[in-house]
Amino acid sequence: MKKIIIYSPGAFQLFGHSYDYTKGLSESFHELGYEVYVFGIDGPLKFNDFVNEIKIIKSINPVEKITLFQKIKWGFHRIKDSTYFIKKFLNFYFTFEEKPLIIFETFEYFSLSMVIKKFSDNYFCIFHDTNFNFQQTSLLAGLYKRLARISSNKIVKYSKKSFVHGNEMKLNFIDQMGKSCKDKIMDIPYGAPLPFKVEKDDMLNSKSLLGLKMNKNYLLSFGTLRSDKEFIPIMEALEKDTNWEWLIAGPEGDYTYNQIKVLAKKYKLEDRIIMHHKFIENKDQKLFFTASDLVINLYKPYI
Repeated sequence: MKKIIIYSPGAFQLFGHSYDYTKGLSESFHELGYEVYVFGIDGPLKFNDFVNEIKIIKSINPVEKITLFQKIKWGFHRIKDSTYFIKKFLNFYFTFEEKPLIIFETFEYFSLSMVIKKFSDNYFCIFHDTNFNFQQTSLLAGLYKRLARISSNKIVKYSKKSFVHGNEMKLNFIDQMGKSCKDKIMDIPYGAPLPFKVEKDDMLNSKSLLGLKMNKNYLLSFGTLRSDKEFIPIMEALEKDTNWEWLIAGPEGDYTYNQIKVLAKKYKLEDRIIMHHKFIENKDQKLFFTASDLVINLYKPYI
């Protein structure tokens, strides 16, 4: 049987998007007749029984990143930890006599580029970010991304194909990676429903299934709770307009449900914020999108 390894450090973690990506990929390749392996950092999440789970214990403890010094320290720790992790992956990969195909779902640019030739033309990559400059980011993060451009180019060069999210990201990525990489880069179509295709009946049915009020407008924020997202401006807006309620769908990250509750109490919004404390599986995502009147992007400007 053909084999495939999905390299995804965050696949077993209760935050981020890696679990959803990896779960969808594993199911698709299983249906295509592949024996599927998921290689990630040890965590509480589990995949379908047909998935071979390879969980690696992290080599270092988490580092806070509040002050500038802490952010720099965190960055070096991330590179060090990623290098350790990629070495573990190399050891695992070379246990196979016939080398499996690889999908790198998330990765740290420098550490992966150092060993990427070993997997030459036997892997695909998914790039979740295509800005390798100082735009839409902090000075420190922009410096890292600018330096990572060379590593990213090398990763794309030796891949079968590298995927990004949508045509605009594809054009941006080609511009930054160079025209020589054009044939290597492909875009993944968006998965959320297009707003003009959502019928009134879809909205009413979704609101009913989620137990929402028919006479209220709903904001939707979707995804992991994170400290680099802005919650207070939404609270302030809701305080002024009582016709709107807030639907928060996603798990805790480095920000907690309790922190949301504390803010809600401060702005007297305890009864107007509805939280779904879990990962929203792919099959249920349309339900949340069609029930909402507006989808809001909470990320801070530098993200």
